[in-house]
This record gives sequence, C-alpha cells and structure tokens, in this order.
Amino acid sequence: MNQNNNQYTPNIQTNTPVQSNIPENQNMVQNNVPTPQPSINTPKKSSKLEINPIILVIIIIVGLLIGLGAGYLIGNKTKKCDIQECPKCDNNRDVTADTNEYNNTDDSNNSDESNNTVNTEYDKEGSFLLSIEDVFTITGSGTVVTGKIERGSIKVNDTVEIVGLGATPKTVVVTGIEASRKQIDKAEAGDNVGINLSGIAKEEVQRGQVLSAPNTIQAHTQFEAKIHLLETENDGRKTSIFDNFICQFYFRTTDITGTMKFPSSLYQIKPGEDAEITITLEQNVALEEGTEFSIREGGKTIGTGTVTKILK
Repeated sequence: MNQNNNQYTPNIQTNTPVQSNIPENQNMVQNNVPTPQPSINTPKKSSKLEINPIILVIIIIVGLLIGLGAGYLIGNKTKKCDIQECPKCDNNRDVTADTNEYNNTDDSNNSDESNNTVNTEYDKEGSFLLSIEDVFTITGSGTVVTGKIERGSIKVNDTVEIVGLGATPKTVVVTGIEASRKQIDKAEAGDNVGINLSGIAKEEVQRGQVLSAPNTIQAHTQFEAKIHLLETENDGRKTSIFDNFICQFYFRTTDITGTMKFPSSLYQIKPGEDAEITITLEQNVALEEGTEFSIREGGKTIGTGTVTKILK
C-alpha cells in the first residue's frame, strides 16, 4: 500500500556539468587567435601634381598659335603701304569681278580736306583727261577703267575717246561713274574714279592709255624735250650719257622704251646737266606740249623731262 502511494520523482542531476564536444585545449587556442582583418591595398598619395606629357605639349602649341595670331592681327592693323603697284592693295591688276566694288577708286577721297587739297592742284576748266591705271570687267555693267582725272570734268552720258599705245582712237560713251564706292553723276579734276564704258571689250583698252574729250589730244612717237639728269648724290648716274642712249620713259601710268638723239653740237650729258634733245619712242603715247615725264634706267629714275615740241 505504501509503495503504491509513492509519487514519481524525476531523476534530475543539477550538479552535473554540461560537457562540450570541443576539446578544452582547442577552445583555448581559438580564444587566443586574433580576428583576421580584411586586406586593402591603399595606394600612397603623391605630393606632386602629375600632368600627362601629351596634354602639356598640346597646351604649349595652342598658346604659341594664339600668340602668333594676335601678333599677325596687330601687325596688319598698323602696317601701311605706300607702294602704288602693291599686289596686296589690288593695284595694277586685271580682275573679273561680280560686284561694282573695287579697291582703288577712292584712295584720294577719304576726307573733304584731302579732296580740297588735291582738286586745287588741277585744272577743272580744261578739256577732260584721265590716265588709265586699271581695267576691270564688272558682271552686268561691262568694262570699267579707273584712274585720276588730270583736268576737266566728266558726266554720265558724255562721249570720250581712248588714245595711245598703238590703238586707233576710239569713241565710247560713259554709262556710269563711281567714286568712294558711290555712284555719282559728275566727277572733276583730282578725283580718283571708276568709269563704266559702253560698247568696248576689256581687251580693247589697257593701262597707259588715256581717256580724253574727243579730238583734244593725240598719240605721238617723236618729240623734242628739255631734260635734266639727276646728280650722282641724288641717286643719279655716276657716268655721262651719249648720243643714241636707249632707256625707259615714264609717261603718266606707263613705261615706253625710247632713244635719245643729241644735236650735233652736243657730245655728252653729265649728271646734273640740262640739255635739249630729240626722243623717239617705240610706241605712240598720248602727248602734248608741256607733258612731263621721267627717265629711267634699270628700274631707277635718272632724270626728268618736259615735252617742248611735237615732231610726229
């Protein structure tokens, strides 16, 4: 009876330690091993600024180009040209243009003061005369000649004559006048102008000829003249010239080869002396008594002269 009334008591061992499956020595080793840290290869920073050599070369080249360009622009702004036949100024050239603008028709018309100064040196009342400097073909307009009016005046629809350099004088009509890049109705002595000629081809007119009022000037090949040879110290010849001396004669806008013929009483002309001689030209030039000219040799002016009498 007493046995059946006994209650069941579970078998609990509270003092029994919990055994670990890891050996004691192994736990001690693991506790002493430091925790591994991740390996990061951080590059060292350089204290110097590194520049790609190619970029450095490009920067230097660009700097040089900018400097050269600036110098070129400044030089062009300050450069002045005093040469009448300079290619950069578009002087003494044959051009086929598509517009009515050309560069050498307003050289002496930059200000009212310059116009007044130039015009007072010319005869505005005399018969019209212009030395042809250049010839152009303007699309839609025809042939245009440029030059400075030596005397007289010209108006649109006036009739003029082309004279000189072997050509038979030809009469043409003025259909337009331009000065300072503006169309005008009238131009006077001293004005630098472009004149549109009707009914003539560009090949029929050339530099060195003249435009004149009809029947007022003729072309000649032989004349008497009074000449003066420049002194040696004034860039003249170092030696004398003799009979039948051949040289270049510069009339207005053209050079013509000619021969000097001395009178029988004259043997030589020394530098610095004056003389009266006869000159024969290879081509006829528009001349009249009083026409002035230069004497040239080897591209150098050695004397001056004035026409005193027309022979033929």
